[in-house]
Amino acid sequence: MLNLRNMDSLKKWTIIGIIIGIVVGFVSIAIYYGIILVQDLFMSDFVGYNLPLPVGEGGSLAYTFFVQNYWLLPVSIFVGALISGVIVYKFAPETEGHGSDAVINAYHNEGGNIRRRVPLVKLLTAALTIGSGGSAGREGPTAQVAAGIGNIISKYLDISKSDRRNMTAIAMGAGIGAIFRAPFGGALLSAEILYRRDMETEVIFPSIIASVIGYTILGAFAGYSPIFEINSSILNYVFTPYILPFLVVVGIFTGAFARFYIKMFYFVREKFRDLKVKNYMKPAIGAIGTGAIVLAFPEVAGIGYGWMQLMMSGDFNAFVNTFGMPLVLFFLVLAIMKMVAASASVASGGSGGVFAPGMFAGSSIGVCIALLFATFFPELMPISLVGAFAVIGMLSFFGAAGKVPIAVTVMVIEMTGTIALLPAAMFSIAIALIVSGKDSIYRAQVATRLDSPAHISEYYSPLMKKVKVNRVITRNMALKPDARPGFAEEFMKTNDMASAPIVDGRGRLLGAAYLEDVVRMSENNEHGKVVSVLKRIKHVPMDSTADAAWKAMVRNKATWCAVADHNRYLGIVRMSSVFRKYSRD
Repeated sequence: MLNLRNMDSLKKWTIIGIIIGIVVGFVSIAIYYGIILVQDLFMSDFVGYNLPLPVGEGGSLAYTFFVQNYWLLPVSIFVGALISGVIVYKFAPETEGHGSDAVINAYHNEGGNIRRRVPLVKLLTAALTIGSGGSAGREGPTAQVAAGIGNIISKYLDISKSDRRNMTAIAMGAGIGAIFRAPFGGALLSAEILYRRDMETEVIFPSIIASVIGYTILGAFAGYSPIFEINSSILNYVFTPYILPFLVVVGIFTGAFARFYIKMFYFVREKFRDLKVKNYMKPAIGAIGTGAIVLAFPEVAGIGYGWMQLMMSGDFNAFVNTFGMPLVLFFLVLAIMKMVAASASVASGGSGGVFAPGMFAGSSIGVCIALLFATFFPELMPISLVGAFAVIGMLSFFGAAGKVPIAVTVMVIEMTGTIALLPAAMFSIAIALIVSGKDSIYRAQVATRLDSPAHISEYYSPLMKKVKVNRVITRNMALKPDARPGFAEEFMKTNDMASAPIVDGRGRLLGAAYLEDVVRMSENNEHGKVVSVLKRIKHVPMDSTADAAWKAMVRNKATWCAVADHNRYLGIVRMSSVFRKYSRD
């Protein structure tokens, strides 16, 4: 075991950054080529649809749309989603969805811990979902796979629990930086994506090292060119004050649609969670919706970078069928269809990211607004700037949706290879952030470090030593050993708990059931009892302080702690109750 605990901080994090970077580099290669392999099997060979690619990934601006077996598009998407769903809910249910949120949650609430099986399951299911034509991005899966590997490595290093938690964030940022060929942006993302209004500054330095090494390794196989090629009108763009009113409009529209994207995504997710079918079938049902949209708008299939490249180049001849709509309206509709398709693919439980769909939608909105202005103000907005507004829209949309304006600004600059649009993009994203409101596509984000359970001991330790357990106990909050999984799942959701104590008929505390295990049991055996998934937990006596209860919560990986007197169950203490009590006092 490498002894890093007593090493100088700079040396320690340099070594950790190098280790993570090497691992993340090869993880990124696996995801990058895994998606290409599945895409070749499903989309190219089965459907006969060669998706456009960005120039930096072997594509060309001279693209002609053609699908040999058009009606097999939805079949491909359905089959990929079905296989992915079976693997996800059989082996690692926490890999459903877009991945990044699971990593953020692990950082704040799980000490950075991610199960060992997660990286492999996420790698396979993301390749199946995206490669078969599902409307999703690769950044979320890359984040979860890289973070999972980072967590495994941390177990073999002599470092503190907080350092292990930080390694999870570092690996996540490095993975995204490598796969996007945006190492500096990825490093900043690892610090910014955890919060809505704060940054985890101590992870930036090792993230830079890890991102650069990961990018170097992936680039040796996939190339070092920026993903998107930018035309001369963008490269030679000079910022002028008259463009500001146009940027305000872009910011307003991208911010408003980012807000719509967030609300729709989580509305769809809740509907699928309430759907009374086997969980593994839900991604396939979502794929039916995605497939229906793809039949009308084949541009929304897959990641979509090739179509974004064509938007940036201003070449709209390749876009398939505008249904007689003017291009201004078509690109607005296309943005909405991409958001709907991404929600159907990912919010249903499919495995893929939400970053790329957001960038696609933002590019489409940027093109829509630029074409509108070019029609009415041709002298102020020449048609040659349409590509520039595609880039600005891309940046504004996801910077607002993910509450990551700084990281996304840098990433887009690295992905396009130019800083010419930097002042315009910064102004537009500021407007978009205001309009988008407080919601984020990453629901696991917290507002600031002060709100993170990961930092609770730094800010609230004096507080919790003053609050006694007997002042904040909640009684009559438990499951019986013979409770059915359906009842247990509903009990936890109603009480906003990810686990619940199990108490027998004599009032003895037996342990706890965790929601993840209950859901899995429900899938495999609907007539089981929660006692079959019981886990032992640490409890505290009635005369304890909230500080002792919090330490038990950390050990139990829960937001509550059982209170018991020699195993005689008395109730639970919830962290939210502690905070409310302190505020009243």
